[in-house]
Amino acid sequence: MPAGRLPLNPRMIIEHLFYTGALALVVGLVLTLRGIPRERAYILIVMGASLFPDITWPLFEAAARGWIVIPFMALVPDQVALHNLAGLVVFTLVATLLATPFHLRSRYVALCCALGYGSHLLEDGLTHTTRYVLVWPLSTQHVGIPLFVPYIPDLFGIAEARVLAVGLVLLGLVIAVRTVIQGRGWWRNLVRPGNSPPVGPAGSGRERP
Repeated sequence: MPAGRLPLNPRMIIEHLFYTGALALVVGLVLTLRGIPRERAYILIVMGASLFPDITWPLFEAAARGWIVIPFMALVPDQVALHNLAGLVVFTLVATLLATPFHLRSRYVALCCALGYGSHLLEDGLTHTTRYVLVWPLSTQHVGIPLFVPYIPDLFGIAEARVLAVGLVLLGLVIAVRTVIQGRGWWRNLVRPGNSPPVGPAGSGRERP
């Protein structure tokens, strides 16, 4: 796959947490208003999916330091090799299948996976003119949405202040909206143990497919 090797650094990791956190809370709100239980599980799926495209970073870092030698390096020759729609589709299908034993609704698992993974691609694209081959293997054209270019991690070397500020504003707005709609205590359901039906055998917290 055509792409240039990038420096080994956790680019945009901090910003991803805030941007995708806002998205995850929106997803949780919509599911809650529709009467779908297990909001916390779906929020975690969105967050996990949003971080997955960067899983190659720690692998490349470990290989560069000589800590590991794995065939994965030959299969994924670049740190942004998972930053495309092909990676999104494969991840969504596999993750949805793996989530089956947890009795979550497959269509919502797939939606959360696609939204989380897709948000990562969009967020990275905002900081690059030509970040990755988005629609590979259908096209090899590099795509980017250079809204925050150049990206300079000027906040302790781990984030860019303006990009992070936008993420904080978005997260704050979502929290404010949820507070208006659901009241001040809505967040307790996300942190309180036992807020969701337990995961177990059929009949214990099982949801309708």
